[in-house]
Parts: sequence; C-alpha cells; structure tokens
Amino acid sequence: MKKELNHADYISKELAKKYNKEQHEKAKTHPKFEHLKSELGKKQAIDTALHDLNIGNSERSMK
Repeated sequence: MKKELNHADYISKELAKKYNKEQHEKAKTHPKFEHLKSELGKKQAIDTALHDLNIGNSERSMK
C-alpha cells in the first residue's frame, strides 16, 4: 500500500536531498578529504570535512 505524500512533504524531502547533495560536493573539495576517506570511511569523512569547514567559516566570520 503506497502512502500518499502531500505536496508540502514532497517539497521538504526534495529540498533535503538537494541540500545533502550540495553539502557532499562541498565536503569533497576539502583539502584532506581523500586522507579522511581512507582513514574513516566515506560517510565519516564527509561529516568530518563539513564540520571542519563549518568551524573554519564561523572563525573567519568572527574576526
């Protein structure tokens, strides 16, 4: 039995997918991504790279 999604649910899920894809592409540009990927695995490397990039961005904005 298929669940019917209302339009708002569908849009929110599509936006979440787009955001995740953009974040993954951003993480892959991190200078240490390949090293992190070999050490931690792909998912953890993406999370670590995004965390590092977000901290770096907030530190720059505080200066």
